[in-house]
Amino acid sequence: GGINVLAVLGDALPPGVPPHVIFATTVGASLLLTKPSRIERVNNAMVLGVGASFLGIVGIGAQSADWSALVKPAAQHPDAIVGCIPILILALVFQNIVPTLVNTLEGDRSKITQAIVAGTTAPLLMFLAWNAVCLGNLGDIEVTAGMDPVALLQSGVAGGNSGLLSPLVTSFSVLALITSLIGFTYGLVDAWTDVFGINQKSEAFN
Repeated sequence: GGINVLAVLGDALPPGVPPHVIFATTVGASLLLTKPSRIERVNNAMVLGVGASFLGIVGIGAQSADWSALVKPAAQHPDAIVGCIPILILALVFQNIVPTLVNTLEGDRSKITQAIVAGTTAPLLMFLAWNAVCLGNLGDIEVTAGMDPVALLQSGVAGGNSGLLSPLVTSFSVLALITSLIGFTYGLVDAWTDVFGINQKSEAFN
């Protein structure tokens, strides 16, 4: 979130204030002070924005990506795959999404299964396309430990169509992060209300 704030505000960032604090405070306060019905409408609009910006990134980035660089022997690190598996599973956020799905779909097992399968396949393909396009557009820049390829594209210093990709990558990153936080929040709310037996439509919940 902090990187995205830097990309959007740039020199307008208040001095001495960590960008991640600005991001967390803004999103957290918005979720706290906004009615759930309005959050749902805004979230639906942002999901459309995620899809549109993602298609733009893939459409533009695929034309300038150096696909051969992705399959070079020097770029292959099979020893790192095992360590990535837990992160890949965690990135699909089953622990937060499933309780919300069960509640939204009213316990319909068939619909829940379909939603989980489709909802797992789609983001997995998006993850792969996102990584391929981002890494394929770095040009001659050698990615080392601690280097963020996304930040390089956002800054416009990477090769390819980075000038066009920079605002799209920033938009996608911001929208995807905010919609994920909204999903996390509602997933946790569903989980804790179940634990304490609170009806979300009751006065106690409000």
